[in-house]
Amino acid sequence: MTLSSVHYNSLSGYLFSPFGIVDILSILPFFLLLFGANQDLFIVLSLITLLKIARFSPALLILKDVIINERKSLAAAFYLMIILTLSISTILYFVERDANPQGFNSLLDSIWWAIVTLSTVGYGDVTPITPLGKLLGGLAAITGFGMFALPAGILASGFTQEIQRLRDTTNWQMVASVPIFKDLEFGIIANIAKLLHLKRFRKNETIIKKGANGDAMYFILDGSVKVIKDNFSITLKEGDFFGEIALVKNIPRTATVVASSRCELLELTTYDFQNFIKNKPELYSKIEKVAHKRLG
Repeated sequence: MTLSSVHYNSLSGYLFSPFGIVDILSILPFFLLLFGANQDLFIVLSLITLLKIARFSPALLILKDVIINERKSLAAAFYLMIILTLSISTILYFVERDANPQGFNSLLDSIWWAIVTLSTVGYGDVTPITPLGKLLGGLAAITGFGMFALPAGILASGFTQEIQRLRDTTNWQMVASVPIFKDLEFGIIANIAKLLHLKRFRKNETIIKKGANGDAMYFILDGSVKVIKDNFSITLKEGDFFGEIALVKNIPRTATVVASSRCELLELTTYDFQNFIKNKPELYSKIEKVAHKRLG
């Protein structure tokens, strides 16, 4: 297989991918305007370029995953919405068609009323006038609060679960990157990751002071810190960690750590770690050996 054929295959694969289709559609309005297409059509098709934001927005990518994961629940919710809308609109049509022919002249008019009522929009252009119709209309309005809130609740719950899953994965990867933890079993690392607490520090705020007792280690989630020791300093950024020896050795801090910018850190306190590992002497011994090597 030649290099040109590989390039062609990768290019064709991209063109027929979702990102490639969006890119093609986003440049289409330019050519339409170039060849004298209607300006209104150009404006409408230009909105397609907003879809290009998705690849640069983690939140939109997470939302896409949530919709895919919750597709069965969403489909069930929309199915219930359709059944309720058709049921109420049909009943209202037969109740109101004789007394209110202008508002409920056909089943389609009744469906329109049910949609705007259940969605709590309620334009007021069509309203029931019979006592039974008003009763059904009131029940439909009350039901609409819960019915149309159901998909929003499903998405909110799924979004929260996806964010938590990503956070747990990130925490696990950070803990697994620490030399004293990297040879531990998956389950033990996952349990240690659950002990992490989010801490925020302002720029130039001291996180660790040289000579102080070590009571925690830190993982950098966002931002950067400066480690100052004797006559030199180093900068640690997102994904780095520091202070891990404090978990197993009660010795003073050997360096000062200052936030170079506003940063978010994950803290693993010595107290939490010691409580977790106190009933696991073999595990503690293994971690302590690695710590001795690090100190050496």
